Amino acid sequence: MNIARVLDFLRDKEVRLNITEDISFSGGEYILIKNTKDLFVAKVLEVPRKVPHIKNENDMVFQRRLTPIEVTKFDALQENQQERVREAQKLANKIGLKMRFFASRIGWGERMISFFFTSPNPVDFRELLKVMIPAFRGRIHLQRVSDRQRAQIIGGVGPCGRVDCCQFLRFNNKKVSLDAVRDQGIMINHNSKIFGVHNKIKTCYLYELGEYRKNRKYLPHIKQSVQVKGQKGRVIGVDILNRRVKVFLENETIEVFPVESVEYENKKEAPPIPELDFKSYEVGIEGVGIEDL
Repeated sequence: MNIARVLDFLRDKEVRLNITEDISFSGGEYILIKNTKDLFVAKVLEVPRKVPHIKNENDMVFQRRLTPIEVTKFDALQENQQERVREAQKLANKIGLKMRFFASRIGWGERMISFFFTSPNPVDFRELLKVMIPAFRGRIHLQRVSDRQRAQIIGGVGPCGRVDCCQFLRFNNKKVSLDAVRDQGIMINHNSKIFGVHNKIKTCYLYELGEYRKNRKYLPHIKQSVQVKGQKGRVIGVDILNRRVKVFLENETIEVFPVESVEYENKKEAPPIPELDFKSYEVGIEGVGIEDL
């Protein structure tokens, strides 16, 4: 039995499916999954593969693939999302609920409509459901999410100009703490650049965190007393990945030294930094005419 990871489109939830070995599909493909009551459209996140000691802990099962025509019709159902969001927000405002709706999705066969919202505190939306069901003429699924989950659902581009990292790390359930920033030698106080579009610490700080922590233990602490070139000094900065130390010397000068040349208490011997093997290529453009390009 193989395990496949798929995204339940209606509830924006990862689901693991048990798949028999004779069934295969590609990443990004739309399929139908089924529980004891309903059918749901899902997007394949990871193709079926054998994963030892992991079982399907939900009641979802694979039903079939969607045809290209069905995918087109399903996408067309989602086009009026903003109208539904605005109508839901009006109903919540009338009741006086502090909810901010931002996304809506229609399920397979238009049997259920989901709405995603954020709120500073948990919300009792039972009265809201009573007015939403007749207004939208269907079953309603309301889901409160965090600011980080909101950014994951909406998508977008981060300050770096690339697709927001939450899209890639959305289901790893890892929290990004201030320690992840501090351990990389980045200033925290009054530094707004460590926050992403969701006003939370950027997820991308998880990418190289392990490498920073591995190298950090071979460097002295900030303000630690050291000796270098026969002089005493105090550490005022570290270059973690390159293993270099910025020292304020007793002659009131500042210099940067490799950690190997700096002596201090409880120093650990650092292994050599591995060299990257770059291959060189030569490209000749002589004799190439415009008609050859």
